[in-house]
Amino acid sequence: MHGVVKNSMNISGGQIYWMLFAFEVGNTLLLTMTSAMHEAKQDAWMAMGVAGGTGVLITFIATRLSMMYPNQTFVEYSRTILGTWLGKLIVIPLLLQCYVDIGIIMRDFGDFIITALFRDTPIWVVVLLTLLVVLYLVIQGGLEGIGRCSEVIGPVILVMIVVLIGLDFGNIQWGELYPVYVDSGWRAIVQGSMMPISFFGESVMMLVLTAFLKNPQTKA
Repeated sequence: MHGVVKNSMNISGGQIYWMLFAFEVGNTLLLTMTSAMHEAKQDAWMAMGVAGGTGVLITFIATRLSMMYPNQTFVEYSRTILGTWLGKLIVIPLLLQCYVDIGIIMRDFGDFIITALFRDTPIWVVVLLTLLVVLYLVIQGGLEGIGRCSEVIGPVILVMIVVLIGLDFGNIQWGELYPVYVDSGWRAIVQGSMMPISFFGESVMMLVLTAFLKNPQTKA
């Protein structure tokens, strides 16, 4: 039964890429930049670079760990590594993270939609309708449905970002980046990277997703 369920939710390397891309870019644009700019000021780009590098490292470690147990899901190989009871307990923080993230993301998304479009609409209406759309996608398509949806949404997000930056490129005041490092120092840069790292580090979900990749040894 487990094999049947797993095979019905296979996703490609491209799908998992766009899933992570859409998720991380959304978090970055809505939630993480302010903290980096507050702490590191004009060196916020350095703080984001530190956070991005850390996120890549976390993704790499999570993926490599999952690839060491190619025929097992995260729930299964956690028990293989840590034993039955500790292996089950280690899954709990990941589940809690998912539930907390859902609440934070839905609230921020609702606030954004209300501010931009529907200022007189109660936030619960926006959140409820969004949840219904998400539930429909998950029930009808499962993980593969999310992957296919990401293949459409991800490139659209990327094109939007590139176009917006391109149109605004002539207004960038490069002189505002100076002085580099002097005013902040490494402490402020590291402190500014903490909030973005907490979001980029959510790519630890590769611990779960790698098991559903088609040919994980070559696609991960």
